Amino acid sequence: MKDLIKRLKEFYNKINFKNKDIVLILVLVVIFFITDYNLILNNQFKLLTHLNSKVKDYKSKSLLAKDFTQKVDSFNTRRLSLKSKSEQLAKEIVSENDVSLLIEDISNIANKEFVKISQIQPQIENKSPKKLSTQEFKFSLLNINIDAVAGYHQVGKFLNKLENSNSFISVKELSISQEANSNLRHNIRLVLSTFIKKPVK
Repeated sequence: MKDLIKRLKEFYNKINFKNKDIVLILVLVVIFFITDYNLILNNQFKLLTHLNSKVKDYKSKSLLAKDFTQKVDSFNTRRLSLKSKSEQLAKEIVSENDVSLLIEDISNIANKEFVKISQIQPQIENKSPKKLSTQEFKFSLLNINIDAVAGYHQVGKFLNKLENSNSFISVKELSISQEANSNLRHNIRLVLSTFIKKPVK
């Protein structure tokens, strides 16, 4: 900057015409603009650059926060869905005190589908590979052994109604052999599997 002022002075002294004052004013204006650019505009440019960097950083953090919020919302939705399904499943599982009612329901379905039950025996499986429990209930595996006589068509309808009933029942084992006195009726040996619940004390 000092070097520039020195050169401008030398240039001013070499001028020979009368209106040196006008030239002086012009020189001062030029110096002002140069100074303004170097001091003010340059600082403003740095400030704008800094602000632009801050804005980009804010946008990046804002996008990360939005993505995190969406993931939290998705997790909460899935958690509530699983909780609802768990509660619904718990409703479908009969309590230990209601096993006799479950047996009665199975017998009623069998009668409606013309499946003649000769023996039905529930048995709690205490040696379950995994102990299932929640804060409210302990669950045990219950096997229901059934001996019956029926035709293929009746057995199919009987099993379909059992698996689509309000109780959580699945077929564990099934064997069919022809009855000695009939080609249409068969001996059925069936093991149904379900869970029973017991309140946690």
